[in-house]
Amino acid sequence: TGAIPQFRQEPRSYMSFPTLPNSSFKFNFELTFRPENGDGLLLFNGQTRGSGDYIALSLKDRYAEFRFDFGGKPMLVRAEEPLALNEWHTVRVSRFKRDGYIQVDEQHPVAFPTLQQIPQLDLIEDLYIGGVPNWELLPADAVSQQVGFVGCISRLTLQGRTVELIREAKYKEGITDCRPCAQGPCQNKGVCLESQTEQAYTCICQPGWTGRDCAIEGTQCTPGVCGAGRCENTENDMECLCPLNRSGDRCQYNEILNEHSLNFKGNSFAAYGTPKVTKVNITLSVRPASLEDSVILYTAESTLPSGDYLALVLRGGHAELLINTAARLDPVVVRSAEPLPLNRWTRIEIRRRLGEGILRVGDGPERKAKAPGSDRILSLKTHLYVGGYDRSTVKVNRDVNITKGFDGCISRLYNFQKPVNLLADIKDAANIQSCGETNMIGGDEDSDNEPPVPPPTPDVHENELQPYAMAPCASDPCENGGSCSEQEDVAVCSCPFGFSGKHCQEHLQLGFNASFRGDGYVELNRSHFQPALEQSYTSMGIVFTTNKPNGLLFWWGQEAGEEYTGQDFIAAAVVDGYVEYSMRLDGEEAVIRNSDIRVDNGERHIVIAKRDENTAILEVDRMLHSGETRPTSKKSMKLPGNVFVGGAPDLEVFTGFRYKHNLNGCIVVVEGETVGQINLSSAAVNGVNANVCPANDDPLGGTEPPVV
Repeated sequence: TGAIPQFRQEPRSYMSFPTLPNSSFKFNFELTFRPENGDGLLLFNGQTRGSGDYIALSLKDRYAEFRFDFGGKPMLVRAEEPLALNEWHTVRVSRFKRDGYIQVDEQHPVAFPTLQQIPQLDLIEDLYIGGVPNWELLPADAVSQQVGFVGCISRLTLQGRTVELIREAKYKEGITDCRPCAQGPCQNKGVCLESQTEQAYTCICQPGWTGRDCAIEGTQCTPGVCGAGRCENTENDMECLCPLNRSGDRCQYNEILNEHSLNFKGNSFAAYGTPKVTKVNITLSVRPASLEDSVILYTAESTLPSGDYLALVLRGGHAELLINTAARLDPVVVRSAEPLPLNRWTRIEIRRRLGEGILRVGDGPERKAKAPGSDRILSLKTHLYVGGYDRSTVKVNRDVNITKGFDGCISRLYNFQKPVNLLADIKDAANIQSCGETNMIGGDEDSDNEPPVPPPTPDVHENELQPYAMAPCASDPCENGGSCSEQEDVAVCSCPFGFSGKHCQEHLQLGFNASFRGDGYVELNRSHFQPALEQSYTSMGIVFTTNKPNGLLFWWGQEAGEEYTGQDFIAAAVVDGYVEYSMRLDGEEAVIRNSDIRVDNGERHIVIAKRDENTAILEVDRMLHSGETRPTSKKSMKLPGNVFVGGAPDLEVFTGFRYKHNLNGCIVVVEGETVGQINLSSAAVNGVNANVCPANDDPLGGTEPPVV
């Protein structure tokens, strides 16, 4: 059918696709291939022709190699074992900020070299597989030799999405058909079809045969065999996935369900909405009918076995929590001290706090485990699967190493102390039964049956009706080092510089502007303004917008954390809707106030603040004001601290109780004497609750920035 491309390199073979999307700080991709030669380029994506950032996957002497350059330092990661030629292999590469790994088949993953910074990956050009149209596209360190891949590629996934190779290719050259069915892999007269799978083909079996290669005697799916349900072929047979209110091996029974508890039977699952926050706090009660290894909960970043995930499983009779984030090699694993009791209700709570996995079973103590290094954001995008998972669409992460669903009853499901309605909140489900085991043999779903008899109330104790009581900040909902405070019984997160969002879960890169809320501020390195510790002349420019009548624009004086006790300073703030500029030199102060232009109207305003010895000069929207301190013998001002923009920590104490309001608004441009317009990301040494400005506050639009 031509679905699987073959690369012969006679003389050149390659396919091109759009660049790897959204890959600045996080990416993952998988490539399934069958090599005929031990050397060759498998995948390449770069920034500019022959230079800049790049990622490159290739074979050298049958070893998979991943070469990359995220910020001017080329690096190489090599798999531990060589590949066999003329066999299918899958390579997975994943990166999140400082962490990353390459994994070949079921070999142990190999970690990236430690990255000291968090470099941004900037890819612009097309992504190529199998080769490139011109080797001059590649930087010198991207490959060890200029050789294209020889063999077949059956599957490519980018950021968790499978690419349709033939349909989505922008351009291809030197491609022929791989023909994986030519060797006749399907037995017992099965029909072979090429497909983008890890073996590059799918078998359609004759009646009486099943399995991947039709080598096992069994039943395959046929139209209508599952009635109202859907049919899935398994390795050894077929199985019916029955919708809600149906059960039986052919979905032939009407099932009366009860909203208080659900019964799962190994191939069952119920899917609920994706957890909305990167923190986790889930409570549920379980009554296992079997202690065989099984999946109780599963949610992940992707339906493929890659990326972040969270799983609660039964393993060896014990409850076990597994969490993996940010391309780490090994998951966080927390295991209950005692096995679960059979046929008895047990409450389980799972939480994640500052990178730490927390498991509590019954009345036992919390058990905890934490990954080494700093906390990482947990990214979850699939449904929350309960009692099992949809095996037709979801491949669980290999670390879980369990595929069977839970056998028993589940009730009292809470997500962040909010009850989940077990029936009304279902997004998808299969083979769920009632814990009361009340069935009615019936025909079609629409047939007229007698009114159902409500099933008996499941054996759930009243003390299990509520989850563990917790204060709003008790679960530490703030990610990435954010601090939590309780305001009107609600948890409010203050985010460190470089993060934003309700739970500080979003990574951001500030440019030349920043918006502030609450106690937000940015501390900028003083060298961008004036490197001299003592200075007779000082200047600064700011363009800002605000709707609030009070808020600090900047403060430059003592060092961070030092209490104000009369030191020199210069500062500008919005006070009662007008700009006020103040300075202190050698114990004498001057305050200038522009009372002509009100600035709390949401429009852009330009403020230029200058000091020449003991003279203060304030310019607001081109209107000039000046003033002087009382004469002093000292002409130079000592300013040892960094420049605080938008506010400061513990503002009132830090400013000697001159100001008590941080700015709520947007600072579009900050200019210093040394470097002119300042890039806040590169100049910042600290900050809290700083975000990017809205699009209509971009620094290059609207009012012209000041010239200091």
